[in-house]
Amino acid sequence: MGTLKPGFCALARRAGVPLLPVGIDGAFDSWPRSQILPAPAVIHIQFGEPLGPDEIAKLDDRALVAEMDRRIRDCHARAREFRMRAAGIEFRAAVPALAIARSEPETLRPASA
Repeated sequence: MGTLKPGFCALARRAGVPLLPVGIDGAFDSWPRSQILPAPAVIHIQFGEPLGPDEIAKLDDRALVAEMDRRIRDCHARAREFRMRAAGIEFRAAVPALAIARSEPETLRPASA
């Protein structure tokens, strides 16, 4: 993932809408730069918790960029985890805090939860 630029901060504040972090994993496997057309592949998309207009208003541009970067990276890590599990590959989070800090999506919760 590249570096986020602060240009979206002014747009988000002016529009007064939530920002929705999204992580996508597997798209490169489907359509690498060296291929003319995409090939079938598993792509996982993970949506995170939206950052509401009231929360956005409380943050300056630097803090907003940092928070969205953190949320997007967390979504990407979760998307990669689910894609690896779907492929039957054991996955270990690169950042242990991600594995501990977030709750498991309903699809991975035990039936008794």
